[in-house]
Amino acid sequence: MGPGTVFPVAQDHKEGFFALGPNDWEHSPWPHLVLTLCLYFFLCLFVPLETPIVSLSPLLNNRLSRLSDYPFTRLANLLAEFSPPTGVKQIMLSLGEPQHTPPALIDEALRVNAHLWGKYPPVAGTPEFRAAAGDWLTRRYGLPKGAFDPEVSLLPVAGTREALFMAAQLVTPERKAGQTPVVLMPNPFYAVYQGAGLIAGAEPMLLSATATTGFLPDLETLSPSVLERTSLFYLCSPANPQGSAANLEYLRRALVLARRYGFVLAVDECYSEIYVSNRPPKGALQAALSLSGGNDNQGLWSNLLVFHSLSKRSSAAGLRSGFVGGGPGPCLGVAGVGGGGDGGGGGSGFILRRRDKNRFWPRRRHNGVNTVGSLLVGRSQQPSPETPGTAGN
Repeated sequence: MGPGTVFPVAQDHKEGFFALGPNDWEHSPWPHLVLTLCLYFFLCLFVPLETPIVSLSPLLNNRLSRLSDYPFTRLANLLAEFSPPTGVKQIMLSLGEPQHTPPALIDEALRVNAHLWGKYPPVAGTPEFRAAAGDWLTRRYGLPKGAFDPEVSLLPVAGTREALFMAAQLVTPERKAGQTPVVLMPNPFYAVYQGAGLIAGAEPMLLSATATTGFLPDLETLSPSVLERTSLFYLCSPANPQGSAANLEYLRRALVLARRYGFVLAVDECYSEIYVSNRPPKGALQAALSLSGGNDNQGLWSNLLVFHSLSKRSSAAGLRSGFVGGGPGPCLGVAGVGGGGDGGGGGSGFILRRRDKNRFWPRRRHNGVNTVGSLLVGRSQQPSPETPGTAGN
């Protein structure tokens, strides 16, 4: 996701995050990421998905036959017969890797703690990491002190891609309401959502997120018969690639449905610090807190998982550092599926310390800009931070 009205960019607030101004765009690495994501989701929407990855061996899980080639593999195949023109600068459209220089604090911390590379990271991460991540959530989303307990409601993970995948394996039963379970996801979607649902034995159900729905899935179109079969609902807010962010009312409605019909709402908030308005987007933890009336009880975060990562917002994709927070049961379950936090707790546990919270993101003051995304969807269809279904309350 890049900067602007469709691919929002952060404005300064008390934490201070990266942003781009009109004079930065021409020489910025962000167009690489923006164009890559545009092509990625074009492929997800318009390139047929029926072709399996491989001719399956009888030794392999037959659910793999329902998967398709990864979008970038399909893109490479489509472009294989073309050669780029000579004499022009090429833009690498690969994985959409962030191009900014990571904060110096990361290199600092890795050097100071180099002696720890020989130790296996604990699944639950280090106490320092859990405390720092919990403190960040509390500050970022204005949670009452003590409402979020990182000792029971937070787990470091080696990148949220793996955790998002494991969530479906964790919460999807063989049958729900006597039928094949359903995993809901927005369309366009992150390929991991679909793959996770298929491998878990569920039916991935794509919910259109277009201009007519505020670039978010329309919750009103979900029938009781579908909701009764739902085991997991992936929701990306701010959305990738549209940039729309769910407001508190939308998040509350989604969480109410999850609790009423007994499924987990998995909110991918990895782009929470990339936005265009002066106000940071609301988060699912805030919605859960508002439903509770502020009462601190064991069910405060029930049916909810939120996912955060340093990959995009801190240009640290190679660090594989993130965390999942929410209901204690699902969080502990993620730890039990394949070791859960392998690598997240040890490798990154010394990166985020409370004493470093004001050094982690450099302050940069810029103006917002329009992006390639506005050319694709049209200015009249750009998500607005004040329209229903987007960030505004």
